[in-house]
Amino acid sequence: MSASGGCGCGGSSATTTVNGRSECGGSCAGEMSNTGAGFVRPRFFGGMLLTEDDLQAAVDYTIAKRKLTNRHVLGTGVVSGLDVTCHPCEPGKVNVSPGYAIEGCGNDILVSCAEEVDVIALVRDLRRRKDVDCDEPCKDQPRQDYHLYIRYAEAPTAPVAPYASDDCATGECEFSRISEGYRFELRCTEPHDAPTVIDALEACQPDDAAKEDAHKMAQVVRLATQYSDRLAGMDSAQPIAVELSPDEADSAYVTGAEWMRGRILHALTGSGQTSCDDYRRVSGLRFDKLTASSKDDALALAEAFLRSIAAPVCSAFNPPCPSETDDAVALAKVHVDGCEVTDICALERRWVLSPRALGYWFPVVEMFRDCLQQACCEPPGSSVKPVDPSACIDKSLEKARDTFDGAFPGVTGTSPFGELLKAMGRPAADTNEDPQ
Repeated sequence: MSASGGCGCGGSSATTTVNGRSECGGSCAGEMSNTGAGFVRPRFFGGMLLTEDDLQAAVDYTIAKRKLTNRHVLGTGVVSGLDVTCHPCEPGKVNVSPGYAIEGCGNDILVSCAEEVDVIALVRDLRRRKDVDCDEPCKDQPRQDYHLYIRYAEAPTAPVAPYASDDCATGECEFSRISEGYRFELRCTEPHDAPTVIDALEACQPDDAAKEDAHKMAQVVRLATQYSDRLAGMDSAQPIAVELSPDEADSAYVTGAEWMRGRILHALTGSGQTSCDDYRRVSGLRFDKLTASSKDDALALAEAFLRSIAAPVCSAFNPPCPSETDDAVALAKVHVDGCEVTDICALERRWVLSPRALGYWFPVVEMFRDCLQQACCEPPGSSVKPVDPSACIDKSLEKARDTFDGAFPGVTGTSPFGELLKAMGRPAADTNEDPQ
């Protein structure tokens, strides 16, 4: 078993290799010696007695920092390449192109050369795993979907005999290197999407209990407001409630206000506070009976209630600590029929939104640079007509859209493919229709 720096939110939990499989710890606290501590790196000095622990600490520190950046800055998924295509000769295999991925613990997975992957052998391996129920291929059965993953793996290598300083040394070989590699596997379950701010906001939507609390809070405010208006002798004051006696009104007000006070304090304790004195202010409120100050107290309680509802929504915009600890990365969904791979979808994966990938997908900056070059870099006295940068950008974006539409002729029916689709009895997609 070998260990290296890991993938917790604190950046210090370990990635451990057990029986050839990398397992990732998920503790956000990490291995810290005191409050406020982060990474610990070795410090060398003249005359220091160096041991293998000191040298290993230097290596572990570098690895852990790299994995921390991978997890928190770049994220998990495919960075580039690793395209999955059908094998031209053997129907039970697929080809995986060279590429680079980052798994959930922050380890790099580098495929330097194209790989042939035997999918049918991976299906049999999947069936041998414990507690996995997938159908056996090569039988008369409906098609089965599997998900192809690439898993980070490391193994000790390059054994050498240690230097024997005395006659008591055993001389047994020790591995002097760790080989970082990968292996392929299949799973029956599709990869899950990384949580986003949309997911967090959906979780913050008021549930039925919160809506009922809002109704109760409104009743408390109305009772206190109507009582205050009556004390002030306002002409517009309405009876507190025709069906309630003064004692019953007091009881309804106190019961509702104390219920809401408890609910608000519980919410502030559980989900955090945006106004730091809300908890102290709400804790100090007392609701014994309707008094002249009941209206102000009820309004203060209502304001705290609204802030307690808004607090999780505001916090949802802060990216959370990475929770992914899977040391495998999804590459594609493959359809197996009998002993043959019949279809591949290489978009069943998660991409790492690296600056290079964003520049590839959204070349707006490069378009802008090209237009600025045309506008700013013409030599003095040139006969070339000056370029309007705004018009140049508009033209570049229009061209990009036309290029994108033209890349799907079998969908949009771009001529002459529209004629082919019509002959096949297949309508072209309505480009003006809103996507569902």
